[in-house]
Formats: sequence, structure tokens, C-alpha cells
Amino acid sequence: MLNKYKIVDNTLIVYNRKDSREILFDAEDFDFVNQYTWCICNDKNKDYEWVGTNVKQASGKYISKSAHRLLMNEPIDKLIDHYNGNTLDNRKSNLRIANSNINNQNRLDAKGYYKVKNKWKAQIAVDKKKIYLGRYNTEAEARTAYLKAKAIYHPTAPLHLYE
Repeated sequence: MLNKYKIVDNTLIVYNRKDSREILFDAEDFDFVNQYTWCICNDKNKDYEWVGTNVKQASGKYISKSAHRLLMNEPIDKLIDHYNGNTLDNRKSNLRIANSNINNQNRLDAKGYYKVKNKWKAQIAVDKKKIYLGRYNTEAEARTAYLKAKAIYHPTAPLHLYE
């Protein structure tokens, strides 16, 4: 193995070489994972990170590839969503093919409510249209309204991320 690792139950834990953060894979993918040196990559323009490696092409050149794309064997024109929101968790149970709407529903920074003057306004986006959920006296009330709507309008989003 090119990275340090350990196996716990059915999870292969690979340690990032730079800071020893844990990268998760399925233990059954050990032979595949063992072919590469894995690292945590950052997008400088966004607050986003993913697990990546360099893959040698037939031409002899190396290109960067993400773990989730390699594991799901999907073409570049499809999105692969990390269901639990953790982009360092590349176990197959956490990966799914998604469209941009489903992928965006997992964003933790989009909380669906905000303060307007002395009230809290709640809303949710469905098919790029905003649905007004009401005005509330407290942030907690607005958040509750948003989470109830999220369960209805975004049924594939993991609500446990917002608790």
C-alpha cells in the first residue's frame, strides 16, 4: 500500500500523507485502492475538498482523477454525490449517481431560512423555484419549517446532516 492504512470491520481507512486525516473506502476495494497514492485535494475557488490520485494514461502522461469517479466508473458528464456530505467517505454506500438538484440538496451551507428585519423567513428551492414557507418569530421555528419542507421536497437529502 502506498499510503498508510488500517482495516476496521468492512472499512478501509487510508491516511492522508500530508496531515493523516482519514479517507474511507470499502475494505473489499483494497486491491483497487492499493494501486494508487491517495491525497486530499482542495479547490482553491470553492470551499470543497475531495480524494484524488494521479492516473497514468496510455500516452504516458498522468492526469488527476477523483476517487469517487474511479470507484463508480462513471463518465465525466454525470455527477456523483456523497450521500452523507463527507467527500472523504468513498464507501460505495455513500456514493450515488445524481443530477445537480440532488447534489445541491446536500449542501450544508444552504439552510433555507434567514432573518428579515425582526422576523425569520423560511423558503425552499424546488426545480429552481423558491417556495415561501412563512415568517417566524424565532430562528428555531423557521428552521423547523424548513426541515419539514425539506423532508417533503428533497426526499433524497439526508436530514441527519442538519440536526
